[in-house]
Amino acid sequence: MPFNKTCINTRPEVEARNPPAYLTAELRRKFLHSMVEKLPENMQDKIVVLKNIQLDCLKIEEEFVQQMYDLEAKYRDKLQPLLDKRMEIVTGQVDPPKENPKWPQVIQLQGQPCSQAHNQQQQYSAIEARKIAATQNIMANVAPDCRGIPNFWLTVLKNTKSFAALIHAHDEPALKHLTDICVTYDKLNAFTLEFHFSSNEYFSNSVLTRQYFLKTCSNSIKPFNFDGCEIYKTKGHYINWHHNMNLTIKQPDKDRGDFSFVVNNSFFDMFCISELEYKHGAEHKELRHLMEADCELAHLIRDKIVPHAVLYFTGDIVDDEENEKEFVQVHTVHDNNLRGTFNLAISDK
Repeated sequence: MPFNKTCINTRPEVEARNPPAYLTAELRRKFLHSMVEKLPENMQDKIVVLKNIQLDCLKIEEEFVQQMYDLEAKYRDKLQPLLDKRMEIVTGQVDPPKENPKWPQVIQLQGQPCSQAHNQQQQYSAIEARKIAATQNIMANVAPDCRGIPNFWLTVLKNTKSFAALIHAHDEPALKHLTDICVTYDKLNAFTLEFHFSSNEYFSNSVLTRQYFLKTCSNSIKPFNFDGCEIYKTKGHYINWHHNMNLTIKQPDKDRGDFSFVVNNSFFDMFCISELEYKHGAEHKELRHLMEADCELAHLIRDKIVPHAVLYFTGDIVDDEENEKEFVQVHTVHDNNLRGTFNLAISDK
């Protein structure tokens, strides 16, 4: 049957109106539901059929999402022996024999030795030189005969804008004990980030974790809310701080008569939230923002940093190409989020 143009009202509007997309999510949903309810009955019957088809599509999508999760877990297991080998080299458990690079090298400039060609590429403008001079080089004073690669993971995290914004000066001595970051998958459709630490003066935990639970199937009550694989809940880890070493709290100065504890923004705040669960509704907006920031960092660690850590260390991968202004904005956003996070988690400390 050919499309009937007479079914559509083509009369021009008396006044310009905004499209429904300009409404807030909640108001837009109400508006569109009301719009559908006012449609002719035969058209509503067609929409019922279309939504039934959509349910059948969701069943196939659920199968796809579950198989993708299983495939990710399978290939993470295949990747793990190589990541274990990396960890042994970084921590100094293994001193590997020297190897030649297996990747394409920088093309040597005509008439110059390769080292000279490389140095030519590292020349800075005056402005760049000032910025470089003001940039922290964690690896500047590494001893030639050191074991492994000291401060490897601290360097990787501070080379990544999203995590550099979370790491404060008082966090660095503890993060120098970070020996590995691992990702594990389990049968609960969840993955866990594991931060492994050597013995240190700050806490007794050898591993700090944060677990992320994935939605791989639709809700039986609201099936159309399913939007593929997504994190719906996260769980933190209790940190067993040594006495007066809690980096997330500024210790009171009792000598000056100050006995109050003050929030101290810290990288370790990310572990201190006992549980976050995604909730709809305007009253949960701040909670959703915190969870979205948490999930964004989790995906960055799982999908980018852990499998490609050495490339973040060397600068072969940088997480963006933006300017300094954005870093200031990121730093401010993260600090604000962490203050809210601490308020949610303070009862757990």
